[in-house]
Parts: sequence; structure tokens; C-alpha cells
Amino acid sequence: MKQQSATQVMVEGCFKMLGWRIFLYSIRMVLRNWRHALRLALVPAILGSVAMMTIAWVMQSGPAFEQFFGAGLNDLDKTEMTRQHTLSSLLVLVPQAVASLWIVITWHRFILLEEAQDGWVPPLRPGRTLAYFALSVGIVLIFAAVAFPVVYATVVLAAALGLRGMAVALTLAVLLLLSPLSQRALLVLPASAIGQPLSFGDALTLTRDHYWTMLIVAVSGSAMQHGLSTVLSFVGGTSTVGPVAALFLTLLLQPLLWASVLTTLYGVFVEKRPLG
Repeated sequence: MKQQSATQVMVEGCFKMLGWRIFLYSIRMVLRNWRHALRLALVPAILGSVAMMTIAWVMQSGPAFEQFFGAGLNDLDKTEMTRQHTLSSLLVLVPQAVASLWIVITWHRFILLEEAQDGWVPPLRPGRTLAYFALSVGIVLIFAAVAFPVVYATVVLAAALGLRGMAVALTLAVLLLLSPLSQRALLVLPASAIGQPLSFGDALTLTRDHYWTMLIVAVSGSAMQHGLSTVLSFVGGTSTVGPVAALFLTLLLQPLLWASVLTTLYGVFVEKRPLG
């Protein structure tokens, strides 16, 4: 019995170590291939940043603003201001999503298919982009459908037990425990990018015994993105060009790092590649 427990502890320790190794390998992958990363991500990041800033400027101060709303900024009531802000935010998301998916899909194909990039403008691949976007939305909806009732039940139970002050902490804990589920499902994304469709069922089967691995990867990835956002927010407030630099670096780095993690997971669990 003691021997079995020791074995279980050792196996779980290996899984946790695997998660950390996958995360570190993903970071090193970008650093090791930084020239290729810059070549495939620079132009999409520049175009996306310019498009986002242009849309924001036009919606807030350009001629199209007054034409659309029929009023100046100072004449708008709160309802119109909310309408303008919502529309502006939605329009800005379009070039951000296109640029991010452009970078992510190109990176998947560069690593998994060794698809060389000759010029500075990688192919956009509209079909792959739409499929990738649709799968991403599907994963978000599935996770929301699973997480919402669990979170709701947790909040209700906390209120019934007089623990309302802990409701937020308990909700975050539940979402953290469920995060490996979404991390496992995300394997379908790099598969779609390289034209090798993978079902959600197959993705979950291939990662069935790797809860701790996926949890470590999810937590490490979230911490990395949060840390990067914090640094870039600081950069954005340092000078007049800070916000522009922060926007560009965000659009350049975050998709690359996120795609690198997914690419490594796909290589390890689907293609059975060893971590070098």
C-alpha cells in the first residue's frame, strides 16, 4: 500500500514537472527562433496596430463620428456615448483578432510543418483563420456552459453558508480547477491550423491522465500573460508614444507566446514529440 502511494506521488510529480517543462520549452522556442518569429509576426502586428488606432481615432474624433452620430462629442448624452464606445470597441476587435490569428496560425505551421517564411508578409489563409476562430468561439461557449452552473452553485452555496465574502475567491478557485479542461480542448486549434482536424473527444482522450500537467501550463500561461500585460501597461504610461508602443508589443508578443504554448502541447500529446 505504501509502495503504491509512493508510486502515485512520483507519477503526479512527473506530470507536474512535465507541465513546467512544457511551459519553459514554449518560451525558449520563441527566443530560439526569434528571427523567424519577428519575420512572421512583425507585419501583421504593424498592420493590426495601425488599423486599431485608425478606427479608434475615426470613431472618436474623425468626420465619420459626427456623420454617424449626428452630433459633436460634447453634445452626446450618456446613451449615445455608451453606443459610441461599444461600437468603437467592437470595431477595434476586428483588426486585433485578424492580426492575432494571422500570427498564431503562421507560427503553428512554422513549427509543426517547418513551413519556411521567405518574405515579411506571411500568407493570411482566410479558410484556416475562419475555422480557427470558429473553434475558439466553440471552446469558449463549451467552457462557459460547463463553468456557469458550477460557479452559480458555488456562489449560492457560499451565500447559504454565510460565506458571501468568500464567493469571489471560491469562484476563482472553481475556474482554476476547471481550466485544465479548456486547456485540453485547445489542442484542436493547432490541428486546425495545419489542416489535420482533431475532434474534441480525441483531444480529451490524448490528455486524459494529464490534469496536473494542464493545470500547471494553464496557470503558468495566465501568469505570463498577466505579467506581460502589466509591463506593457507601464510602458504605455511612460511617454506620449508609450501607448502606441504598448499596443504594438502586445499584438506582437502575446499571440506568439500563446501560440507557442499550444504548439508545444500539440507536439507532445498529439505528435508524441520529445521535449528537446
